[in-house]
Amino acid sequence: MDTSAAEQQKAMLEQPHNGAIQSSDGWEWYIKPKQRSGKQSGKKNVPVVPCMENEVFRQYYIAQRVVPQAEFDAFYSILQTPLPVAVRINDSKSCSRELRARIASSGKFSAIEWFPHDLAWQCESKLLCTEPGLKSELDAASAGGFLSFQEAVSMIPPLLLDIKPEHLVLDICAAPGSKTMQCLDMMHTEVENSDEPLRLCHKGVVIANDIDTRFIPGCRTKKLGATSALITIGNAGKFPPLFEEDPSSPVAADAPPVHKQLLYDRIVCDVPCSGDGTMRKNPEIWRTWEPEYPLKLHVRQLKILLRALHHLKEGGVLSYSTCSLNPIENEAVVLAALRALHPAVAVCCPPEHLQDAMHTVARY
Repeated sequence: MDTSAAEQQKAMLEQPHNGAIQSSDGWEWYIKPKQRSGKQSGKKNVPVVPCMENEVFRQYYIAQRVVPQAEFDAFYSILQTPLPVAVRINDSKSCSRELRARIASSGKFSAIEWFPHDLAWQCESKLLCTEPGLKSELDAASAGGFLSFQEAVSMIPPLLLDIKPEHLVLDICAAPGSKTMQCLDMMHTEVENSDEPLRLCHKGVVIANDIDTRFIPGCRTKKLGATSALITIGNAGKFPPLFEEDPSSPVAADAPPVHKQLLYDRIVCDVPCSGDGTMRKNPEIWRTWEPEYPLKLHVRQLKILLRALHHLKEGGVLSYSTCSLNPIENEAVVLAALRALHPAVAVCCPPEHLQDAMHTVARY
């Protein structure tokens, strides 16, 4: 850190704050006041500044070989930089083209090159600190449902599913709802581009499930104007089967209707995880990270994935993802599921029209 940056940080921390403040370099610094019973102690607030260094983490991931050895130092240094702010334009909105042109002409954003039709853009996080007018404009567009603040990597799982207007989609761990919104947007965008009458195209539904009622994306679906969303609250590892009447099954006039289990064309399975892939936006993880935590999550993650796969229609596609770098939470979970359900499930390639884009993601 250079002298001017150090002085700026010192001055910032000497100011009395409660909660989070954001510096001009884009990092959030957390200030926690000392709590005492009875009278106020009169002491200054105590700054809790995350140290972006963890040798145990470093050695662990060197051993895991998550990147080639020659690239590890560059990978590690990137983890110590703030995450860019990314936005995704909701293409189902009528003014999406105008909004895209406005963002492009501002000169402050760069397009995320692997996302189709220039609908995803990003800028340095510090830009929103130094230009409050820009942040207010983006917040207003988000409140109106015209765009969504969504991390770039979060956009990949729905993109891989190649969702169509007639699909039945399950987002089994939906919080905070950004992937649900993207699924709905993809479904309605296909409808708008279809030659069929709209009343015939709106056959698809997105079911968003989560166990935590605080993060259910109901209000977000209203912003998009989506009428094809259903919100459920429950444990993803125990997500129950749903049933519908089977019109193809002949029954006697006095017999009850025959039901069949509802199976899904596409499933988003973004499971709870250790979150160590979010260090760039949650620097506190540098201090709290420990190698044992993923071991506690592996069984839960596998249970959710197996449950989701049992709800998948034959020929359907599921995307499994986490916010973790750890192979115990990623490759090991997928391999265990493949072994448990072989030969009923298999790993598949991205849709053909996205394969070049996915090669770009691998280098992103």
